[in-house]
Amino acid sequence: MVSHFKNPIKRIFFPALLSGLLTGCGHLTPLTFKFLPLVGFPFFLVLTDYILPRRRTYFWATWAFSLGYLSISLYWISMALTVDLHYFWWLIPPTLLLFPAFLALYFATLTALFPWPRYKGVPKIFWGSAIWLLAELARSYLLTGFPWPLLGYLWVPALPIAQLAYLTTIYGLTLLAFWTVSTPYLLWRSPRKVSYIYCALLALLLGTITWGGFYKLQGPNKLDVLPSFLLVQPNIPQKLKWNGKYRQQNLQQLMQLSQNTAGPSPQLIIWPEAALPYDFSEALGQHLTRIIPEGSYLITGVMRYETQEGEFKVWNSLYAINDQGERVHIYNKSHLVPFGEYVPFKKWLDKIAPGLIRNVSEGLMETTPGQGLQSVSLPNISPFSPLICYEVIFPKQVIASGAAKPAWILNLTNDAWYGDTAGPYQHLEIAQMRAIEEGVALVRATNTGISALIDAHGRLIKTLPYNEEGVILWG
Repeated sequence: MVSHFKNPIKRIFFPALLSGLLTGCGHLTPLTFKFLPLVGFPFFLVLTDYILPRRRTYFWATWAFSLGYLSISLYWISMALTVDLHYFWWLIPPTLLLFPAFLALYFATLTALFPWPRYKGVPKIFWGSAIWLLAELARSYLLTGFPWPLLGYLWVPALPIAQLAYLTTIYGLTLLAFWTVSTPYLLWRSPRKVSYIYCALLALLLGTITWGGFYKLQGPNKLDVLPSFLLVQPNIPQKLKWNGKYRQQNLQQLMQLSQNTAGPSPQLIIWPEAALPYDFSEALGQHLTRIIPEGSYLITGVMRYETQEGEFKVWNSLYAINDQGERVHIYNKSHLVPFGEYVPFKKWLDKIAPGLIRNVSEGLMETTPGQGLQSVSLPNISPFSPLICYEVIFPKQVIASGAAKPAWILNLTNDAWYGDTAGPYQHLEIAQMRAIEEGVALVRATNTGISALIDAHGRLIKTLPYNEEGVILWG
């Protein structure tokens, strides 16, 4: 092989894109593609050994790799646009390509600033992992943040190793994943002695982490602090959920599933995000008392509407309703989904592309953000941190700062938007990681699945499969 590709950008682009696609396939849960990063990532590293050592070439190579990695990992986002296809059909191609293309700029830009591919062997792996980590951190926090297909999530099925996140968060697992999937490159491109030393040290590190993980898994699972609950997964199709003609039918389905005749009354009945896609009323509260046992509460997602100072506002909320049908607590979602619940930088974008923003906003019910994270305390219920959907994806941003740590986390979500794609399974793995990081149990209630009870070590104690109606009983 020649030392450098001629016409480097043209020749490097598609091989780098392919290597990114192969690496991103590791996130296609529940399909068993977890081994493909061991092919795609080393292929990309070998590729960078042969490209012309210029910042521009490094930029395009890493951008193409990131584009492949992110586009295959996030393909499922476009499925949400098919629910209101008559509004958003034209946004499907940009969502599939432009959004990953923008996110890919983080890794490419940092590589251009610090061209780590110019190194060979072990230095390339360590400098490359540092730049990748910085790119993931930037993607997690800048411009509202989007820390979804982080490389460290590849470790979720290996729960003993995933326990490292309790000490280092998901970002420590990202470094470990980078070092691990780079091993075939090193075996191929480095002197035998260096390769053997690296592999021995990595094996020692993985062995130590695994041993520590198994030891941690023997510790308290934090399930004893949970109240007894009945969690409902109604499996209502997304189009019917928002159709006013089915309002009573959907409510009746939720109520029927909430009537537990198998044992003692639960302390909590839990419904998913926007289970009530309309605001609460006194009459509705009285109607709900039929299913709320004495001394118990219904926790449900609600779309809350209110006019303040002549302005109509909408909140994506969580309500706690007591056995008298009274609303005793409200939590409003604070970390909203860009272009899903609001248009970021709308005034600025409207000056650049007014027609585009109007078209995006036409079918979008813009949501008002809440005041931030909180800990909810109800009588006789251990305090919990409420999270609605997207809020669970942010590492170390799921518990209110400055307050006592809650006993557990409650995540209400609705993944019906994405169909039976990789999206709901990735979302579940993310919730498992938050439980590991915080060291508390997490209860996840979804409309169509996958609902789950997750212990403090990220283990799935009880689950309801995707696209099935059912309940989870605990306690």
